[in-house]
Amino acid sequence: MSDATNTQPANSQAENNTSRHDTVSARNFYRAQIAQNPKNLTAYLSLAKLLPVLMERERILARAQRIAPDDAVVAQALKATQELLLQGITIMPVPRIPETINLELDAAAEHYAQSNISTDMPLIPELIAEPVSVYCPKHPEAIALLRCTSCDEPMCARCATMTAVGQLCETCTLARIPDRYKSRFGHQVLTFLFALSVTGIAILLASLLLPLQFIGSFLFLAGGILTGNLVVSTVTRFINKRGRALVLAAGIGVGCAGILVYGRTLLFGRFDFFYLILIVMFAILAIRNIRERLR
Repeated sequence: MSDATNTQPANSQAENNTSRHDTVSARNFYRAQIAQNPKNLTAYLSLAKLLPVLMERERILARAQRIAPDDAVVAQALKATQELLLQGITIMPVPRIPETINLELDAAAEHYAQSNISTDMPLIPELIAEPVSVYCPKHPEAIALLRCTSCDEPMCARCATMTAVGQLCETCTLARIPDRYKSRFGHQVLTFLFALSVTGIAILLASLLLPLQFIGSFLFLAGGILTGNLVVSTVTRFINKRGRALVLAAGIGVGCAGILVYGRTLLFGRFDFFYLILIVMFAILAIRNIRERLR
């Protein structure tokens, strides 16, 4: 009975140590060290490394620089943080602290709380690592100042995409894009052909309405809006894809159809500037409608 009684609290304590947020205890410990000794640069640097919000990290490093203006490590850390803020980065991933270091932090915190003494000597020097230059895999000439918050891949600012969950690499960004926005080259070719054929037929049919007085031109332009709707309906029904690539392909198809139809009139020796303006406005209305509904 006594063995079972002694084992149960030990197991529950181990589960609590494993499941807790390890960086939170470390941050609280270094904040307590700063409160005891405001000139402890090691505590400032260790706390700054564990802060994911860059603005808060900048404030801590700025306080450390006011205490030691000539310290090169503090100046370098503050400069790197400010460069990330200028690039629009606001949150950085924080590495998980090993459980053994976590236990050392707890033991040191309890010891200093009981003895009520402070020191300038570093308590856990492993937490302050020497800066190592890591270069971007896609841009070898650029230093990878960032890491993807999803896969922890190093990257430069050009490769980072800012999202609500932090900066992501190109691979993780594509993985978050819905399937309906992932179009292939074949989808873009079909969209171009749909837009080309539908627009060409629509312009020819709408041209039959031009001889009508007063309303012929307005009906012709209204055909541009209807053509955009028809192109979008055709693409979404047969391809079931969306996105900027399809909008661009459809826009090119509409423009080529207008050129072909007007080129047909030039072959018959007729040059009608007013008809050219109507075709351009027809294409603009169609492309605008396609962009609003297919993007």
